[in-house]
Amino acid sequence: MPKPQGGIKWYTIAFLIYGIPTIFLTVCLFILLCFHKAFKSSFYRLVQINFLVSVACYANTWYSLRLPLENAGYSFILSIERHLPGTMTWAQFLLAWFFHMQNITTFTLCLHRLTSTIFSNCADKFWRRYYLLFFVGSGLLSTLFMSPWIFGERFLLVKILDGNYVQNLHPQQFELLTQYNFLCALLYFTVIPLTAVWSNILISRKMRAVGYTAAERYSQKLSRITFAISLVHFGNFSYTIEEGIATTFGIRLIPADTVGIFVSFASDAVTLALPYILLLFDSNLRQVLRRSVAVTPHLVVIT
Repeated sequence: MPKPQGGIKWYTIAFLIYGIPTIFLTVCLFILLCFHKAFKSSFYRLVQINFLVSVACYANTWYSLRLPLENAGYSFILSIERHLPGTMTWAQFLLAWFFHMQNITTFTLCLHRLTSTIFSNCADKFWRRYYLLFFVGSGLLSTLFMSPWIFGERFLLVKILDGNYVQNLHPQQFELLTQYNFLCALLYFTVIPLTAVWSNILISRKMRAVGYTAAERYSQKLSRITFAISLVHFGNFSYTIEEGIATTFGIRLIPADTVGIFVSFASDAVTLALPYILLLFDSNLRQVLRRSVAVTPHLVVIT
């Protein structure tokens, strides 16, 4: 991969314009969910896990996808690779790993809503006790899904050759990974929305049966949040479809030299959407934020 020329690119400016405020908002909401008494539900613990996964995934996309597209970023990567060889190889591997991790943690959110609807008396206590185990389990399951490329041949190796950043692609392994991820994407995009829809149907039936109580409305709100999160995962699915078609049929819908840009935007559609979905659907969160902003500290002047 030759060193990029020229100044900062338009897409990097776009990444920074929406990325920095969103990460700041994510960190603020993470802290708020930690300490405010209004967010004691186990659902918000799983939301925090999704926040952590999203921030880690976003940071990895900067190193693996975005920095190599910029002159200064390219030089930075070369410096890192000289001191820590193999860093970029692992960063490229983590792109595929986070694809599974994000989808599995999203499915966990959907599973939470489904079990909370069916077992409303004991589900919250169960999730409060075991949500960290589900987090660890999601990581282990993602690692298991990627184990053929951990313990077998790598699909990509990155080296420095004559002062340039060189990607050595293993064609057979990359084709296998692409087709494998395409099948996984089909599974994720089937199971996640179906689980979210199922939980919404059940909560709607329950509300019609027992009435629109405060508890049922609260449960419906959380289910809507989960459903919205499941829909934005189409960003990941769209990229795997494109790569699957390109690898299997040799038809590339996106020019090869813009794939990195497309992947970055598609990843951001999934990775950075959660805080805005919460603000849109969670009236409780909006009320807490409004009260926090409305409280103006008094300035005391001592003379």
